[in-house]
Amino acid sequence: MPTAEQVKEFQELIGAKYPACAVAYGAMDGLKALLQSCGDVKKQGMYYNGWKCDHYISNLFLFSPIGRIHAAYFNAPGTVHDSAMAEMSGIYDKINTLYLQTGGKVVVDSAFGEKSRPSLIKSNQNNIDRHGDARQNNQLNREATSIRQLSEWGMRGLQGAFPRLKERIIYEERGERKLFMQLIVYLYNYRTELV
Repeated sequence: MPTAEQVKEFQELIGAKYPACAVAYGAMDGLKALLQSCGDVKKQGMYYNGWKCDHYISNLFLFSPIGRIHAAYFNAPGTVHDSAMAEMSGIYDKINTLYLQTGGKVVVDSAFGEKSRPSLIKSNQNNIDRHGDARQNNQLNREATSIRQLSEWGMRGLQGAFPRLKERIIYEERGERKLFMQLIVYLYNYRTELV
């Protein structure tokens, strides 16, 4: 997670362009990586994502405006939702701790948690609720949608730098996938710092 000083720096970078979201310091999103199916039906069911109709591992990344990954959770079964990963991994707790210390918030898409979390700014595709009222200020929603591009660009940078992420990852149970994903995050951040 970023330090309090980094949060302030990132808020200034974002606030200069998006004043309605001046408290934001990053954007978070999930990435589903294709996984080879295995012979065991029970295990295969864990990784099968019915929405995407294939086998996946789920990964979660928090990107800052300088392109660096500041929090990650990876190698979860494909059935696990982005919001559930943030809960299981403790990333929500870490974001909330930073929020209490600095007032900094993270921009997420509408798929993240139904619970009201003051440490998150949701970018809603449809900003109108079932009663016909705006869920949040329209300017805030537009700016949050723009800021969320941090994570989209980060994902593109990650997949562009490591095209193996677009290929089907071999199923195994000895921890190679986790090591593979950890190395990708370390190398991506190293590359981000140097380029």
